[in-house]
Amino acid sequence: MNALSLPAPPLSQPMPKPRWAAAVCARNEAQGIVACLHALALAGAGGHLHVTVLLNGCTDDTGPLAERALRDTGMRGRIYTIAQGDKANAFNQFVHRLRPAASTYFFIDGYAAVARDALARLDTALDGRAEAAAAAAVPSRGRSAAQLRRQMVAE
Repeated sequence: MNALSLPAPPLSQPMPKPRWAAAVCARNEAQGIVACLHALALAGAGGHLHVTVLLNGCTDDTGPLAERALRDTGMRGRIYTIAQGDKANAFNQFVHRLRPAASTYFFIDGYAAVARDALARLDTALDGRAEAAAAAAVPSRGRSAAQLRRQMVAE
């Protein structure tokens, strides 16, 4: 597994521990990774967000595009290249080995462009609810978005 760390630009004072951390799973998402990371930067503004991009089995330009997007947005983050093209494995690598310390974690597909208020709303939904282990958002785009949206709303 290869890693690339991209710290935020230097500030006059040290950056606090991230309140939020996002894992972005991407497999051949060259078409959507830039929009995903730019949207994430807007949604994470003020949340002290740390982003971990998990390139799982990529054979396209997702990695260099993700690196440039992280630099352009100024987000703190790391990019990991995982040879196995399996999202479940990438998820487990993040949870058990790669995740930074944070109070709330988000899991996002590399083609998803989250709404500007999505992270704050999910964080608020979990805040103060000890019985809740997770909160989910209804997907608005992606390969199976329409089907997942119908299923989530129905259940």
